[in-house]
Amino acid sequence: MTLRVSGKSISVGEALRDRVSERTEEVLRKYFDGNYSGHITLSKDGFGFRTDCSLHLDSGITLEADSMAADAYASADQALLLIEKRLRRYKSRLKDRSARKAHAATAALSDLNGAGYGGPGLDAPSYVIEAPSDDDVTEFNPVIIAEAVTSLKRFSVSEAVMELDLTGAAVMVFQHGGSGRVNVIYRRPDGNVGWVDPPAVAEQVRH
Repeated sequence: MTLRVSGKSISVGEALRDRVSERTEEVLRKYFDGNYSGHITLSKDGFGFRTDCSLHLDSGITLEADSMAADAYASADQALLLIEKRLRRYKSRLKDRSARKAHAATAALSDLNGAGYGGPGLDAPSYVIEAPSDDDVTEFNPVIIAEAVTSLKRFSVSEAVMELDLTGAAVMVFQHGGSGRVNVIYRRPDGNVGWVDPPAVAEQVRH
């Protein structure tokens, strides 16, 4: 398990770092007994403090949360409380999934039909592009500074929305369990979830 607790433009003392690490371990062990890694960043934001959490569980899920408060300790506690709530939903979802697997005949039929919801999706190249500086905005040539292969999970839209809510992410790219196309869902400013479902290339050619 590797957890990094660091400060952005502030110094994180040993007492705060230990408190955040211990609280993270306490929260995770309530609902999860596997390994995890992550990064918790504390920063000054106006007259208060902001905490950004990103924790990756070895089950494959990444939990994200952020919070602001008047002091750094309260900010970290509030962010970890959000993580705890999402872990509680995650555990509940795992129980529901186990119950569904008990219906062997239905699961077998789903496999025969190739639905495979929640199962392996497809691997897609992913890249990290260097952010432009203020001087580069007018003539910006993107520079790839890292590349990897990202595994897109196969979900129905409702399952993808549940996953987005569970992880706290702002956007999610997934393979649609029915059509097999790459879809995107994202959080809208009005609190609802947007869904992008581009047509297949063959369909575009016909039109």
